[in-house]
Amino acid sequence: MVMLETSRLLLRPIAIENLQEKYLIGRHPDYYEFDGFERLPDGSKRSRTLEETRKKLEERIGEFALQGFGQWAVVLKETRAFIGWAGLQFYLLDHGTYSTPEIELFYGLSRVYWGQGLITEASGKLVHYGFHTLKLQRITGCTARQNFRSQAVMKRMGMTVGAHPSESESLLGVLDNPALAGITLG
Repeated sequence: MVMLETSRLLLRPIAIENLQEKYLIGRHPDYYEFDGFERLPDGSKRSRTLEETRKKLEERIGEFALQGFGQWAVVLKETRAFIGWAGLQFYLLDHGTYSTPEIELFYGLSRVYWGQGLITEASGKLVHYGFHTLKLQRITGCTARQNFRSQAVMKRMGMTVGAHPSESESLLGVLDNPALAGITLG
């Protein structure tokens, strides 16, 4: 099992035991405003149902088992409380006329813990893991233009944040592995 540790946090593969807590975090309007499950006719988003959360969590558990990375549970060291998640995932970045395979940093945190630097701490550990252990060439992130908190996390990770190539309502963050600076691949 891939466990990561920071000064305040433990990161471990997410588990089915985290279902109820994950569901409750995802139901907070401040959370699903930006990471909601589907857009409603009025333009707002809705949170996932418990069953939809279970299905997605089972997919995440399977991804981690298959790939050796994916979604980590973010747990406070001191209390062992599950407070959110952070991870690295494969995805295809749509550039309009072509797509590129990428690894994306993603995260979600209980509203109670916002503003304490915890997701920045977890994300920093994952970026380090991605570059030093997984030897990734780059890590990206995507967020809504109005999600200033997420943009701030991306910038604290060192990402260059700009327009998303195919989603006008989103921004894309890109961070190249500094160990590869000046190296031409291929």
